[in-house]
Amino acid sequence: MDEFQNTTEWKWNPLQALLPSSQAAWDQDTLETVFAAFLRLPSLPKPTDRLIYWIVVGFDKTSGSDTAKLCEVWTKLETKYGGGWGGRLEELRRSIFASGDQNT
Repeated sequence: MDEFQNTTEWKWNPLQALLPSSQAAWDQDTLETVFAAFLRLPSLPKPTDRLIYWIVVGFDKTSGSDTAKLCEVWTKLETKYGGGWGGRLEELRRSIFASGDQNT
């Protein structure tokens, strides 16, 4: 039993299984793989606002601020989790979709 008393020594990280073995820098292909796995998770519990924010920021950085990609990611998140986020996420949503309207 003593071997399991200190559980802080080892923690399983499910994202490690998705990373390339070389631990290469994040790119859009890697993020797409992780995002697809994320969307396959059960809808409940809903992700936190902070997690939604960082998913969008990740795609913003890896896509070079590709508005079409950001709209796609946001739409997938809203479809899966219902959206309705407020505060900075609502401001972010407005900014993404306003930029998308200007590019069409």
